[in-house]
Amino acid sequence: IRKDVSPPSPKKGTISQVEVKRLDSIIDEFYLNSVDFIRMDAEGYELHILKGLKNTLKKFKPIISLELHVRQLGLEGTRQFFSLMCSLNYEIHSYVSRDLDIPLVGSINDITQPTIENLLKMIETNQTGNYLMLNLINSSNSNIVKNKISNSDI
Repeated sequence: IRKDVSPPSPKKGTISQVEVKRLDSIIDEFYLNSVDFIRMDAEGYELHILKGLKNTLKKFKPIISLELHVRQLGLEGTRQFFSLMCSLNYEIHSYVSRDLDIPLVGSINDITQPTIENLLKMIETNQTGNYLMLNLINSSNSNIVKNKISNSDI
């Protein structure tokens, strides 16, 4: 258990040890020759998971769809998350701010496309909710992805 996480009360259950592997290792073990899309809602562990996917992100440049938990990551963890995404040449394709971690029904006007720098400024000045729905694309694939989306029948 991390030092900053309190163990659960024995009344609520028990702690079990589980094996943890980096997703890069799993992808290598299965000899995957492509990874096009990654979707996650990791309740504040997004940065840790993506650090364990760095080789995959560099090699395959998949689209990443995730819910970023700013409240759990904290401001410094959120900065580290966006720093990692920038270092891997990812940019925001779409973003929706949410105050509650519940299903969302909205309109097309709820979706924006700020730069990472602008979104980070919005977070730092409390102009966003605690949960950010993000779709990130690698800048080397951005035209391909945008063309696929605009030509789809969705």
